[in-house]
Amino acid sequence: MLKHITVWFGRWLSSPGNLRNLIKKLTAREFGRYILAGISTTLLNLVLYSILLLCGLKYYWANLIAIISAKLYAYAANKFFVFKSRGLNTRENIAEAGAYFAARGATGVFDYATVIILVEYLSFSPFYSKYAVMGAVIVLNYILGKYYVFKPRIAKTKKKK
Repeated sequence: MLKHITVWFGRWLSSPGNLRNLIKKLTAREFGRYILAGISTTLLNLVLYSILLLCGLKYYWANLIAIISAKLYAYAANKFFVFKSRGLNTRENIAEAGAYFAARGATGVFDYATVIILVEYLSFSPFYSKYAVMGAVIVLNYILGKYYVFKPRIAKTKKKK
C-alpha cells in the first residue's frame, strides 16, 4: 500500500502543473509563505548542523553556528517574502530588526539550551534532540513574527480641519 502511495505521489509531484499549482496556492496566503520560508530555514539549519557535526565539530558549536545562520536567513525571508514588510522609514526598519532579533534571540536561546538539556541531562541523541526542539521553535517564531515583529501597521493619517 505504501509503495502505491509513494508511486502516485511521485508521479503527481513530477507533473510540472501540479507542483506549480501547489506552490502558487501556498504563496497566495501568508501562512503558506511562512511554511515555505520555514521549510527552507529549517533545511538550512539542519543541513548546516549535520554537516558541522560530520566534520567533527562539537554539537554545541555546530548548533550555535546553525542557529545564527538560520536566523539571519529567516529575517530576510520573513521580512520580504512572508510578511512583505516594506516601505518603512529607517527608524521603523531598525525597530523592526531589533524586535526580530530579540524575538529570534529568545527562541534561539530556547533552542540552544533545550538541546543541551536533552543531550547532556536526559541522554537523548544530538540529532533527534535538535529535530524535536525545532518543532516548538517553528511555532513560537510564527507567533512572535506575526504578532510582535511584523505586526500590521496602521497608516497614520492627518485629520483635515
